[in-house]
Amino acid sequence: MNVLLVNPPIYDFAAHDFWLKPYGLVHIAGILKNSGIDSIYFFDFMDRHLFPHAKSDRYGRGKFYSIEIRKPDVLDFVPRKFKRYGAPVELFRTYLSNIPAPDFTLVSTGMTYWYPGVNEVTKTVREIFPSTKIVLGGIYSSIIPEHAVKTLDPDHIFTDLDSFSNFLGVESLNGNSSPLWDVYEKLDYGVIKLTEGCPFRCTYCAVWILNPRFRVRNIDRVLEEIDHFRRRGIENIVFYDDALLVNPGRGILPLLDAVSEMGLKFHTPNALHARYITWK
Repeated sequence: MNVLLVNPPIYDFAAHDFWLKPYGLVHIAGILKNSGIDSIYFFDFMDRHLFPHAKSDRYGRGKFYSIEIRKPDVLDFVPRKFKRYGAPVELFRTYLSNIPAPDFTLVSTGMTYWYPGVNEVTKTVREIFPSTKIVLGGIYSSIIPEHAVKTLDPDHIFTDLDSFSNFLGVESLNGNSSPLWDVYEKLDYGVIKLTEGCPFRCTYCAVWILNPRFRVRNIDRVLEEIDHFRRRGIENIVFYDDALLVNPGRGILPLLDAVSEMGLKFHTPNALHARYITWK
């Protein structure tokens, strides 16, 4: 079985690599690999290191390649330039010409209004590999699947591992697998999640809809993931948690004790719940 995983380009007024990686897609790659599927192909339009002269600051952040494009009519009133961020589609076509036809193509979906990038990917893949089955997963396709189905016509929308494994035609998938960061030849920073979900139900946030059960992950597993980054010479570690400080006795405090002598730099782009911040 050949499986292609793709992180699409971004169509927006602004985008910058503030530690932006498709964690969910990389996690699925790890699940597939750990479940015995070895023929995994991965293309990330937002990988700045697809360009040999990409520059990063001391924390691993940097500018995405971009070109100005025409604004959608609905956004014509906005007095800013509209851009397509990410690798040119020609680079993606070249990549596809050098891999075997995928049986399944998994496409990550981020913000709901980023779906034009997903549309670009699905059209390109179907043009070159018309028999591939396209699977969408992520925020956009989970929150408004009706729009995704109507607009992009996928063969399947990822909702859970059981339905996904049934669609792939495999007996089971190992959901306890770690993300497969080896899909990237070069990384400037590492991404980890100590917790999953959020115990709160804020009306402005979709986290509890996407992942309604809050849990703290196994500390040893998280330390193994950090060790993988350290072996690759990476010192900037980014938390993708939505409730990092909740249940600190089981999560963040023992983790910080374990890494206190490693000389790592930690970053929290998803912010923190101020009520849980403490000082020693």
